[in-house]
Amino acid sequence: MTALASAILAAQPREKAGARTGARFAFQVHASLAKLLELHEEGADYRALFDHFDDLTILVGSSEPTDLRFYQIKGREPGPWKTAHFCSASGDAPRTTIGKMYHHTISFSEQVDATIFLTNAPFEFALAAGGNSTPDHMVLVFPDLAPTAHAAFAKALEPDFASPRTPHEGDIIRFERTRVPLVGYDTFVKGRLVEMFDDLPGSAIAPLYRTLVAEITAKSNDTTVCATIEDLYTRKGLCRGDVEHVLSEAQTHRNILGHWESVDAEMKAAGRSLPVRLKARIAVTNYLRDRSKRMPETFALHGALKGAAASAACTMSGAKTLCDAAAHLEGLVDPNLKAAYDDATWEAALLVEAFDTVNGQ
Repeated sequence: MTALASAILAAQPREKAGARTGARFAFQVHASLAKLLELHEEGADYRALFDHFDDLTILVGSSEPTDLRFYQIKGREPGPWKTAHFCSASGDAPRTTIGKMYHHTISFSEQVDATIFLTNAPFEFALAAGGNSTPDHMVLVFPDLAPTAHAAFAKALEPDFASPRTPHEGDIIRFERTRVPLVGYDTFVKGRLVEMFDDLPGSAIAPLYRTLVAEITAKSNDTTVCATIEDLYTRKGLCRGDVEHVLSEAQTHRNILGHWESVDAEMKAAGRSLPVRLKARIAVTNYLRDRSKRMPETFALHGALKGAAASAACTMSGAKTLCDAAAHLEGLVDPNLKAAYDDATWEAALLVEAFDTVNGQ
C-alpha cells in the first residue's frame, strides 16, 4: 500500500449522518457523475470516493494514487456566489466555507492537488484584470482574482489556520461551475451519456444512467467504517475500470453478443460447425468494436446497411430467425457493396444490423 493510500485509510472522513435523499443530494450525485464522465472522456486514470472526505474526492491514479482533488458540491438558485459567502463564519472550526475547503491540508498537506468548490451558479468575484467575474467564467483560480479577494479569503482562514500556511491557499483552492442544472439534472446527464456513447442503442442509455446513479447513491450513503483500503475503495468508490465495466455490460446486454446463444443455436441448426460459429462470433465482436470506434470502412458499411434496413424494418421483424432477417437485408443492398469486405466481416455486419433493426435499435 502506498503512503498516500495509507493516509487515505487513516484520515478521519466527514461525519456520516446515514442515508440522504432529496433534490439537493440528487444534484450532488448528478454533479459527481458528470465530473466522472468528464474525466472518463479525457482518458484520465481516476478513482472517486463519494461523500467521504468531501462530497466528491478524486484520487489521481486508480491503483497507486499520487494526489487528491476534493470537491465541495453546492447548488444555488437564484443569484451568484460572492466572496462574502465563503468568508462568513459560523459553528465549529473550520468556521467558514473557505476554511472547510482548506481543512483537507491538515490530513494530506502537499498531496492536495486542488480543493474545489463546484456549483451550478455563477461566481461574482473581483478580478485581477478588473471588473467582476461573469457566468462565462467556468473555472476561477487565485491568480484570476483581485488582491481584495485574496485578502478576504486570507482573513477568513486566519482564525482556524494561522499563517504562514503550507500549502498556500492560492496554490490549491479553485472555483468551478458545472453545467449540471439544479432542476433537470437527470435529463442533462442522460444527454451527456448519449453524446459520449453514441454507439450504444437508445434503449441502453436509460438503464446505463440508472445503474451509474444507483452506484453513486449507494456509495455516498454507505457509512461502514472500513478496515482496509480495498474495502474503502469497494464501498465508497468507483474507478475508471469500474465505469468501463458498467459501460461494457450495457453494450453486451443490449447488442447481439448478449443474445449470442440463440444466434449460435440458429447456426448450429443450419449445419454450421463449431469452428465456423466461433469465427462468426469473433467477426461480430470485431465489427461492433470497429463500428463503435467509427472506423471508416466499417462505419460506411454500417451506414449502408442501416439505411437499407430502415426501409424494410417491418418485413425483417417478421422473419422467423435472425439469419433469415440478415439474408433479407442482404437482398436490399447493392450486390457490389459486398466486394469491398471479406466474407466474415460481411456476414457479421448483416447479423449485427439485422439484430439491431429487429430489436428496434
